[in-house]
Amino acid sequence: MDSKELGLIVPQQLLGLEDLHYGFWDKGQKPAIADFVKAQKRYSDFLLKAIKESAGNKSARLLDVGCGTGAMIYELAKSGYDVDGVIPSAFLKEKIEQRLQDVSIINKSVIYDCTFENFPEERRLKQYNLIFFSESFQYVSMKKSLPVLKSLLAKTGKIVICDFFKTVHHGDGCPGDKSMGGGHRLDEFYELVEGSFKIIRDEDITENVSPNLELLNDILMNRLDPVIQHIDIFLSGRYRLIYRFLKFCFRKRLKKLRYKYFSGYRSKETFEKYKTYHLIILENKS
Repeated sequence: MDSKELGLIVPQQLLGLEDLHYGFWDKGQKPAIADFVKAQKRYSDFLLKAIKESAGNKSARLLDVGCGTGAMIYELAKSGYDVDGVIPSAFLKEKIEQRLQDVSIINKSVIYDCTFENFPEERRLKQYNLIFFSESFQYVSMKKSLPVLKSLLAKTGKIVICDFFKTVHHGDGCPGDKSMGGGHRLDEFYELVEGSFKIIRDEDITENVSPNLELLNDILMNRLDPVIQHIDIFLSGRYRLIYRFLKFCFRKRLKKLRYKYFSGYRSKETFEKYKTYHLIILENKS
């Protein structure tokens, strides 16, 4: 199991969450840990509504790219949709199939254990009415994935992307720059899809998801960092020589981690400067 797989399974076990993603908060709402699970569900409901509206009737065939632990597939399949998934993990593929089996719909859903760019050639038959990405578009190559999308999407098919992108400020070298990784440049995305797809909806929901960073920054700076500092003091005193040696060996990595997580830059304000979160719906150009 790699770190991404672990990141999907741990929230299920510790927090009782079906999937971990950016929660959806009402504009102006003060984020609180007590409301985190509700914000997660609000995000799922928001995305499911967009998917169902875009798919139209339940005869539509759907594909979930980067389907995580299968929460979206499960909900859509329960609602009567024919939905497949793509996940580059044999471990998660098995978990998803177990979940689907619980509602006796395993025979209707196929889970492909591969990256989206390597989707089986023999199954690229323009067969899906809707293909969607839930915080997974950031992990695929835009240039390599667009031809795959064209080959999988029905003539009148649609694509739903709910994810964050980099803003024009990315790489400006100002404080907080590159403290948060991931995402494609939004302007590059627009330029790349222009010839193949028509944008029929583009909703900026950055202000609805950025409060998650306010919550995270509070946890990191005011709760986790003091604990780490106390552990550092303890180890420095108890295992002084070997601990100093290990810190020296990993000094570059530790410096990078401290800048990324414990500099105070992992904040709502930094996120809103360097990231922009959108629900984008594309329509296939025949």
